[in-house]
Amino acid sequence: MIEEKVKKKNTTIRESSIESKCCKYAKTIGFNPYKMLTPNNRGFPDRMFYGQGKVFFVEFKSPTGKPTKLQSLQIKHLQDEKFDVYIVNNIEDFKKICSYQLQK
Repeated sequence: MIEEKVKKKNTTIRESSIESKCCKYAKTIGFNPYKMLTPNNRGFPDRMFYGQGKVFFVEFKSPTGKPTKLQSLQIKHLQDEKFDVYIVNNIEDFKKICSYQLQK
């Protein structure tokens, strides 16, 4: 008897997909997403969101992704300066963050 190996479909959500969905949601509630392109400052969070008198930073990760040591260091520097910085790996958590920011 020959056994067939069935490959499991890769159902991992990509970081770029999470980021895109979060940015679209942010726009609908009045936050502007700004892509942080910092070639001379590696490890800086992916996006800054601003609007309604609020500013916060987000590092996007896949559901199983973790920040690098350099990213963790950059996040700590921003937090030391009293900025809110979040690591987001799903849209539901991002919506909660936005809700919190709006209530601050």
